[in-house]
Amino acid sequence: MVLTIFSLSIKSDFMIDKYQHTYRRGGDAVTLLQFQVFVTVIESKSFTKASEQLGLSQSAVSQTISALEGTLGVMLLNRSRSGITPTKIGEHMLMHVREILRRTMLIKQEADALRGLEVGTLRIGSIPGIASKLLPKIIGTYASRFPGIELIVSEGSQEEVTNWVFHSVVDLGLLPLPIEGVGSFPLIQDHLQVFLTPHHPLQQQASLSIEQLANEPLILPKYSCVGQVREQFAAVGLVPQVLFEVRDTATILAMVQEGIGVAVLPELSIPTSLHPTPALPLLPASPRTLGLVTRCIQTVSPAASKFVIHAQEYVKQDCPHLLAV
Repeated sequence: MVLTIFSLSIKSDFMIDKYQHTYRRGGDAVTLLQFQVFVTVIESKSFTKASEQLGLSQSAVSQTISALEGTLGVMLLNRSRSGITPTKIGEHMLMHVREILRRTMLIKQEADALRGLEVGTLRIGSIPGIASKLLPKIIGTYASRFPGIELIVSEGSQEEVTNWVFHSVVDLGLLPLPIEGVGSFPLIQDHLQVFLTPHHPLQQQASLSIEQLANEPLILPKYSCVGQVREQFAAVGLVPQVLFEVRDTATILAMVQEGIGVAVLPELSIPTSLHPTPALPLLPASPRTLGLVTRCIQTVSPAASKFVIHAQEYVKQDCPHLLAV
């Protein structure tokens, strides 16, 4: 791994030794390698797993963390049989360390871009529905255009992905908009679709209203559109009869086929191959806007900037009817 140094001020008595590529506090040194090891240990919750990911021995990982703690004069990790967790100080330091590593990568990518090299690493977070349908197509075409850029994709709830963006765990998040305090790039509109149980009396309708679903047992996608559905019901003075919240779309549609309940799903979360019955639009239409978000537009990396432009071009060309306005 190439580690590039840039200006840093954790405390007023820290100095940069530009010859030894370290940060100094008095006679002690803090290195970027220590920061990378620190983050990897916390994310993997294990010295053993961290050593495997970093290509270091377990003792080297342990010694690196101990040296970092000694230099800073604080305990960063709780060590127990159940695993490794950050202390309160460690959690606070983690946010700063991730930002240091992110900006280090940014400097390396910008230097490579100036030399005409399209290389680097891009970390993307997405909520489940989008990750299964829209994101793979964008990623596939992006990877073909920029084969030198490594892509790392993580899936989580809306709250998790938003937190990843704020704490620089990912460079970009694909999320419902708006989100306060971040830079955003609207991409696409996602409409709600209704799936009825076999032989349901409403199957011959061209569309369905909130009122028609008022007494239906509903199956909703967990971490996706539950809040949106509740808001639409509340707008007409109703409360949805939510029977289950399920994460996996295939499981939801299988439950519908078994007659367990009616499903309300975002259009982008529904793979064509899983359609058991035609989907009916939910009216009045209240689409959510989906887009890419980043912690700070001013410091977005070249790889992330290329991805945003590529995603916008892809949606405009292949999904013009869903284009966010």
